[in-house]
Amino acid sequence: ARVDTVVHCGAQVNHVLPYDALRHANVVGTVEVLRFADRLPCRPRMIHVSTVGVLTADMLRAGLFREVPVSRKFDGLKSHNGYGQTKYVAEVLVNDAFHSGRFYSCVVFRPAFVSGHSRTGHCNPSDTVSLLLRSMVELRSAPCSERGRTFALDMSPVDFVARGIVSSGLGVAANETIVLHPVHPSSLVPVDEFRAAVEACGVSVTGEPVRSWRQRAAGERNAMQPLAKRVRFASSSLFANTEFLRRLDVGSRTAGVSKATLLRYVAFLVRTGHIRGITVPPTPSL
Repeated sequence: ARVDTVVHCGAQVNHVLPYDALRHANVVGTVEVLRFADRLPCRPRMIHVSTVGVLTADMLRAGLFREVPVSRKFDGLKSHNGYGQTKYVAEVLVNDAFHSGRFYSCVVFRPAFVSGHSRTGHCNPSDTVSLLLRSMVELRSAPCSERGRTFALDMSPVDFVARGIVSSGLGVAANETIVLHPVHPSSLVPVDEFRAAVEACGVSVTGEPVRSWRQRAAGERNAMQPLAKRVRFASSSLFANTEFLRRLDVGSRTAGVSKATLLRYVAFLVRTGHIRGITVPPTPSL
């Protein structure tokens, strides 16, 4: 069998550890993938999965992040955490390898927050979405929109992201290099939808202003306690009209996260024992 495509999506994801602690996995690991690609008998397509955590202020235009390569100027990384710094360096290494003629083509994907599977509900019990759902059940409290401002989490289902990476990553022309942001066009999910999903399970949840909810969640034992003061709620998306969406084939387009999707996540968390004492109503089949 002939290998003509290399997909590098491995990383140690940790938003607390410093650069030095993550360098071996995320930087040295990328070097090893490049060495593997060099040993192939043909110039392969390179599909490198990075993160929006590499984005810097100079990539913003009209309030939206542009799908442009990172530069070799590292001074803008001081405000990034160790994970973002290592992934930035990894992107530089991949770009350098492409421009030295080592790849047939190169695509760098920068996913934002990736949530669970939209159809099965399988999700990471320790990601922000799961922790927020678990916290609402435990505290009977939730952040809510206020004074006409909607607070939301920006997320794209894993099945949408994975299909998009495969379909658009394999369609790149010879000697082309691009950066794509695989973010769902309906990625903003209001926190009120989270509350509605939990209440559909028979749990009475009180909506609170975000500031007072943060204080409560940080001060009481619950799943969101470690993240309560750090989680970021959005009122608008920084990703729109992306080249990724223009290249996405029709078969890869799936629905975004809805109340029904969140109920599937809750059902998975109940089945796996991360949420107890509630009954999840059936959701429409897809």
